[in-house]
Amino acid sequence: MRDSKTRSRAAKWADSAIIVCLFLFAGFAPHSIAAAQTAWLFGMLLWVARFAFDPPPRVHRTPVDYALLGFFVLTGLSAFLSYEPLVIKELKATGVKVYAIGLIRQLDADTLIRISPRERAETFLTKITKETGGRAVFPKSKKIDVDGLLNELLGQ
Repeated sequence: MRDSKTRSRAAKWADSAIIVCLFLFAGFAPHSIAAAQTAWLFGMLLWVARFAFDPPPRVHRTPVDYALLGFFVLTGLSAFLSYEPLVIKELKATGVKVYAIGLIRQLDADTLIRISPRERAETFLTKITKETGGRAVFPKSKKIDVDGLLNELLGQ
């Protein structure tokens, strides 16, 4: 096995591209979720591909590994065991009707990997209002007409 000074040209390129992706991620994170996610995912893809080049990167175990594994497991479990169905069930049982004005226009609408935050918010508000017997409205323009939205919300 060669030492780190004799890395292949492709390995050097991949290592440099991974660093660039990390800087892009840090630069885009405060401005665009979609761009930050794309940079992160591209960096992860390069990192996995890096194992194909000689010499493969060395992976060391650290005391933080188990804490990170626990964090990922708990995050995954919380995503699958959401409280949303419980909240809707409780609202129905108590007879509460939910009415919502969805001010979601400025949420990111375009993502490459998953459902956009705007679509998720609209789906959630529509679902919770429909299941509780209420209603949701979403302004179509930048200028918000509160009276018009309230009339639409109350069906007048």
